[in-house]
Amino acid sequence: MDPIEQEVDRTRVSQLFARAPVALATVVVNGLLMGALLRRAFDDRLVGVWVASLLVVTLGRGIQTARYRRAKSPDPRTWENRFTLGALFNGMAWGVGGAVFVSEDFPLTVLVVFVIGGMVAGASSSTAPSRKAFLAYTAPAVLPMIVRLALRGDGVHAVMALMLLLFAGAMSVLARQSGEALADAMRLRLEKSRLLEELERRTRERGRRMRLMLDRAGVVVVVAAKESLEILDLSENAPSLIGVGAEELLGRSLTDLPLELDVEDQWRDVVMSAKARDGEVVLGASTSSFAHLEIVLVVRELDREELVLLLIKDVAEQRGLQTQLAHANLLASLGTLAAGVAHEINNPLTYIIHNLEEAKDQASEVVSPMLETALRGSRHVERVVRDLASVARPSGHRELVDLGAVVDTSVRLLDGEIRHRAQLTIERADVPLVRGDSAQLTQVVINLLINAVHAIPDGKASENAITIRTWESASEVLMSVEDSGSGMDAATSSRVFEPFFTTKEPGVGTGLGLSMSHSIVTSLGGTISLESELGKGTCFTVSLPSVAGTRTPTPPPVAPVAEIGTSLRILLVDDDERVGEAIRRMLQEHDVVWVGSGAEALTELRARFDVVLCDLMMPEMSGPELYARLETEFPVLVERVVFITGGAFSESTRAFLDRVQPRILTKPFGRATLLGALQEVLPEASTS
Repeated sequence: MDPIEQEVDRTRVSQLFARAPVALATVVVNGLLMGALLRRAFDDRLVGVWVASLLVVTLGRGIQTARYRRAKSPDPRTWENRFTLGALFNGMAWGVGGAVFVSEDFPLTVLVVFVIGGMVAGASSSTAPSRKAFLAYTAPAVLPMIVRLALRGDGVHAVMALMLLLFAGAMSVLARQSGEALADAMRLRLEKSRLLEELERRTRERGRRMRLMLDRAGVVVVVAAKESLEILDLSENAPSLIGVGAEELLGRSLTDLPLELDVEDQWRDVVMSAKARDGEVVLGASTSSFAHLEIVLVVRELDREELVLLLIKDVAEQRGLQTQLAHANLLASLGTLAAGVAHEINNPLTYIIHNLEEAKDQASEVVSPMLETALRGSRHVERVVRDLASVARPSGHRELVDLGAVVDTSVRLLDGEIRHRAQLTIERADVPLVRGDSAQLTQVVINLLINAVHAIPDGKASENAITIRTWESASEVLMSVEDSGSGMDAATSSRVFEPFFTTKEPGVGTGLGLSMSHSIVTSLGGTISLESELGKGTCFTVSLPSVAGTRTPTPPPVAPVAEIGTSLRILLVDDDERVGEAIRRMLQEHDVVWVGSGAEALTELRARFDVVLCDLMMPEMSGPELYARLETEFPVLVERVVFITGGAFSESTRAFLDRVQPRILTKPFGRATLLGALQEVLPEASTS
């Protein structure tokens, strides 16, 4: 049964027994009064027995009512049935009296009819909560008397019988309507009560969730009156941010908040400013414990009262993340710039190195050493640019990485910094490969080396040392960077991986290098730790999961590349004419046609070519765009394309390289490398 209907039943029965005492008292009074009047016309013993039986039944119902009130959890249906049974006995007692005491004494008969009719009318009210209780009382109370009156045979008594029957019927209808109205009212009241309880429960639950969310979000809420600035309410977590709670602040003014605003305006000015804008005002503030608090202040009307709402939050981490994001964007921009610079350097390096090589072969003994020195310098620039390009923009792709090669690249990039501070020692073992992004791992090693360099004073290189070690342990590859610098105390060591934490002078460090290194290493499933002693130096150790069964391949001995025996017809596509001229001289024994754009290449491809050498990044039509045209118009040449690049890639170019994985030559390159690439795409070409 529906809970509301159950509650309605309980309430109906409760009201039955609540009305019973008055009804029973009426029965006693009317019974005694009728007994006294009936003694004039009937035998005293007969009247006494009837009155006694009426009183006994009434007494039993009184005891029943008392027992109901003492019951702890009375069952509504059981007790309604008991009440109905008691009403039945009471009605039968009145019915017996009505049948017995109809006599020739007309006034007395009218009295009996009047009293019984009055009892029925009273029962329509006292038993209205239960229709069956009303019928159980009314039917036996009036039907015997109606029958007796009708049997008298005269018109007057017959009319009285009819009137009593109609009266009983009317009272029955009234009792039914009254009972239904009472039940409906109970249902409405109970539904309203349940809705109010549910609303209150949900309000409390929403309030609890809101407080919990605000607490977890670290937001403190303060409510104050706009006119007086009196603090009316504040959240329980207030002490966590502003140091004091409701006990100290309720009833006091906003000016008593232990907050130092970043503006010179007073609270009154700020509140009025928010009111004038009909919006919100965002303020900066601080306390003795929190340097970066944000206050969102709004003015709202509630129940015709204007209130000030303050939302206070610590935004130090948010500002730190914003700074870190800005720094990351700066690094990305520098990476793009470095890749572009590398591209611009590699293009001229291609023909510079080639021209120096040719000039050296033809130079005199006096000039040749100078050209050799220029060549060594150019190749050093080539290595630096290539290393710089490798860390300029991490790809995000995880691949097998040789940690030893990462160390070599990092050392080459920082050679100028290290040599003025310390003696560098590299102890490298033959270790398995690890899975990661080589550019990101290079950033890790560079950051550790920079930290070591900055821990050592400049100008005492012979007295200080930096040692890099790699070794294998179980299923891990480990690398350590140890320095003999100033070292750190325990308090500093415990915070070195926190973003923006630095002990360096302003402008020397951002406090992000070690934090970023920690993030990179942990994202690869590794760990980074340190041991440090103040005044004696620091050792950082990086541990990364190794890839079982992999080792750095030993490069095969460099063999001279054989010349290609047959003359090839080669289409060279490069927007730099000087690069084109250098490559044509490298391949002077072949028929090389140079064009400066993809559109010109499509025109030339109407003739037959054995190989296409194409720059990746060109204006108007890029290398990937030309490759797409070859796939549809000259598919036989697709497998004979060799791309050449200075190292700068757009996002679409990177996607193309990942998808197609073509043959690539990175500028600058020499004749041997170029011939090797041609032999790869034309393995059938005979060699001499």
